Amino acid sequence: MASTSNWDRLGAFTPPTGDQGFDDWIAPQRTVAIGRIIEAIKKPHKKIDLLTSEVDLANGIYRAAIETHSKFDRSERLQASNRLKNVKRVIKNIQKQITFISTDPFLSREITTPSGLAIPLIVQLLFQLQNLKNKLSWLAEHKMDLPPTLKSRRPSEAGVALPLVYERNFSSRAGRSRTQRKPGGPTIRFIAATLKELGVFYSEESIVRAMSRLKAFRKELASRSGQITKQKK
Repeated sequence: MASTSNWDRLGAFTPPTGDQGFDDWIAPQRTVAIGRIIEAIKKPHKKIDLLTSEVDLANGIYRAAIETHSKFDRSERLQASNRLKNVKRVIKNIQKQITFISTDPFLSREITTPSGLAIPLIVQLLFQLQNLKNKLSWLAEHKMDLPPTLKSRRPSEAGVALPLVYERNFSSRAGRSRTQRKPGGPTIRFIAATLKELGVFYSEESIVRAMSRLKAFRKELASRSGQITKQKK
């Protein structure tokens, strides 16, 4: 299960919420995180183009992390719907309080105005609840969809979810290669860099093994979703 710190790091990839102040706070963090990932993919003399947008790529990473993590919360699945209702109720109440605070300049300045780079605590709470709502929504709406032998989330992220995100967003198929017996290639670097941004450290050898082991399952999921994978010949 992801730790609290991992979920905090996932926040940089949060999809736009419609709350202008909140989205404006997330945007520069998203830009920095995506920038580091794209920089990691680069290879001398070969350009890998981002075919979508920074926001689309971030959304793909966010969804992959949420969905992969949620698939392993077996004990929580049955309670997800009721918990989702409770979280939505809490979010609604907090939003009402933020609106109320904004009517008083003093309270607004003391409670909801950022101090330097620090986001106000009440907004941090709303941010955590939005992430929890997304997780519970996925748990409530989807059935378990994993190879029967898969026991942990890391191989699923490295071997299935993130390679598919890569193919949807970049001008290159998801593949793997070796140079002097060392694993490499833009897909491997993308997965390693993305997991690092999420606070998960997974070796390049482990990524290659996960991609090889779960190739058939990845292709099956891509087929179901209508995504055409560019398989290695």
